[in-house]
Amino acid sequence: PATIVEIPDSQEIEISSAPVFTCSGHGKPLPEVTWQTINGGPISESDTEIIEDGYFMNSTLTFNSVDRNDNGIYQCVVNNGYDDVSENFTLTVLEVPDQVIIITFIATNAETIELKWEVTYDGNSDIIQCGVEYMEFNDQQQPVTDWMTYITVTEIRTHDSNTMNKQTNGIEQTLILTGLVAYTEYEVWVTAVNTVGDQSEYSEKMITRTLEGVPDSPVISSFHNTSDSALTIEWDPPINSRGVTKRYELYLFIKSDRSDVNSHIELAEQTATYTYLFTGLLANTEYTVEIKVCNGRNCSLTEEKSAKTSEGIPSMPLNVEAMTGAKCKVCWEEPDNTNGVISHYRLEYAIDARTPPESNYETEEDSWKINTWENEPNQLCYDISEAYNLKPYSHYKVNVRAATYGGESDPSEEAAVCKTDPEAPEMIEEPSKPSNENSRSSDKTFWMQLPSVSQRNGPISCYEIIVVPAADVNTSKSPDELFPPSKVKDYDTASDTDAYVAIKLT
Repeated sequence: PATIVEIPDSQEIEISSAPVFTCSGHGKPLPEVTWQTINGGPISESDTEIIEDGYFMNSTLTFNSVDRNDNGIYQCVVNNGYDDVSENFTLTVLEVPDQVIIITFIATNAETIELKWEVTYDGNSDIIQCGVEYMEFNDQQQPVTDWMTYITVTEIRTHDSNTMNKQTNGIEQTLILTGLVAYTEYEVWVTAVNTVGDQSEYSEKMITRTLEGVPDSPVISSFHNTSDSALTIEWDPPINSRGVTKRYELYLFIKSDRSDVNSHIELAEQTATYTYLFTGLLANTEYTVEIKVCNGRNCSLTEEKSAKTSEGIPSMPLNVEAMTGAKCKVCWEEPDNTNGVISHYRLEYAIDARTPPESNYETEEDSWKINTWENEPNQLCYDISEAYNLKPYSHYKVNVRAATYGGESDPSEEAAVCKTDPEAPEMIEEPSKPSNENSRSSDKTFWMQLPSVSQRNGPISCYEIIVVPAADVNTSKSPDELFPPSKVKDYDTASDTDAYVAIKLT
């Protein structure tokens, strides 16, 4: 019979090496020793040496320079015509892994990227680690960092033992790159290292961008009033938008109760400063504004800022009336809408003489400015007759205006009407002699022509003609000074030197 007395050992050997396998057969008759693949095919690129020794046949198989194609199971076959026996052995060619294939390189949020790759051929050696190198780029496609290396161990511990199972061909590996910059491009490549001690060729590079993050808040540079009904806001874009800024959302509130007054969406532009005018606002009212800046995924809010519209023109004062029991005391109430701090009230008046219409006296108009700190804030009164010398026997028609630093209101719809009393008539002109020839004087009588008398200070109810002896008249003084009412006698009691009332006309 034929037997194999020396079995070839399986070998793991590095690529380009020249492994040697020995197989010895024994038999009678002398057997033949041959080499073949497991499938019975011939072995290429190898040499065979045979040595006879009695009934022993020794054969040596030498591979010239092994490569990947030489991996496999081989057979040593011993045949002497009667028996045909064989033994299998394995040749494993060790080499560096093939180039790693990146399957996906995709951002999962603003600071992380998920990287998946596969080692398609491990070179018949355990993959002990993979090296991931990545680099950050700016918007101009210029690198802003050196290559950063991340080493990942690819051993996988089984569930039922403490042994480490090495990665095998075709198993995907996943790595989450963290701590990255939002909305930034990163380039990556991967290499694999096995126990041969060398690394594979770098994978093809891949580039991706992290997702948009939360932008910095915009900076409100100015928020101020431009009138009693308008506020202007100016703001600068965020220092870091962490994405592409799409819009700005402006929200305006009344500060006291946070009631929503106005909102506006401003589309982002390539500008250094933005400006917006809020209009149709309440006068002398404090408002709060905030701005929300949004990119494609996230938004952020500014801190609130406040501003107050300037004082406006108040509405007219209310319930204007003249108080009874006083010559001319006018009272009024504060306007419904002051639109600011009332600085003063203005009392406008028109004067009409109370004399008959045919007198045709002119109407006068004027005003008084009344500062608010001189009066009570809610129920305001002003006694005109105490502050000013009013004209006698007149109608005073008084309207009131309220004023802030924004201006004066319209005059009040109601008007207070005051009536002043009559006073003594104005001084009359000197009487004159009549030009009529029939009015000549005698030793007992004389004629004179009375001048017209103004009734502006009230209707004339009585005329008195006082006769004064000419010898006693001091022309340097007026008759009123020389002859006050206490010195004026009546005709029956007067002496030759006394002044007396000659005629009373009523």
